[in-house]
Amino acid sequence: MSTQTPTGCPSWCRIDHARDGDQHSGVIGSAMVGGEEISVLLTQAPGGKPSVMLYGPMAVVVDEIDHGGMIALLELCGQRELAALVQTAVGVRARELIAARRVA
Repeated sequence: MSTQTPTGCPSWCRIDHARDGDQHSGVIGSAMVGGEEISVLLTQAPGGKPSVMLYGPMAVVVDEIDHGGMIALLELCGQRELAALVQTAVGVRARELIAARRVA
């Protein structure tokens, strides 16, 4: 079963494509770190795979091979809430990829 919406967007996409273009994006959640709000989101270029991104005063895209390392690093630094949000984003991404394979 596909997790895409009737408009062709992944279920997690919250972008107004008419205004913001064809890149899919959706915030999984946010946490305060050192007085700054850091958001964890999924992004996806057309035809690409979803990527996990941390976004705040700067943006960092976490490569698929580094998901576990990023989660471990955040936990080591005491950022358990942010680590949990990254873990959630990784899970949503995995479910999206599995659903896409079932449809293909």
